[in-house]
Amino acid sequence: MKELTCELQKQPDSSVSKLWINFYTYEIDRGLIFQYKLLNDFDSTVDAGETVLGGADWQNWPPSEISEKGQRDDENYILNKICENLVLTRKTA
Repeated sequence: MKELTCELQKQPDSSVSKLWINFYTYEIDRGLIFQYKLLNDFDSTVDAGETVLGGADWQNWPPSEISEKGQRDDENYILNKICENLVLTRKTA
């Protein structure tokens, strides 16, 4: 899996503006584990760690077609769930 990034809604008390994630590993009892970095406007790391996409989020992953659109749907699902886990809000267009 490739790296994924998304712009974040800036909060008044935070300099975080972007989320970067990379698939790290899979553990059968936990789920998919991703490394993440929270970046500021200058792409400097503000925070970093690991987050898990597991449990109901893993079990209820919606089906997607095998196509470029399906790949984007999967990427959006991953980004949305990780933002949810980290209590972040994706920037809307």
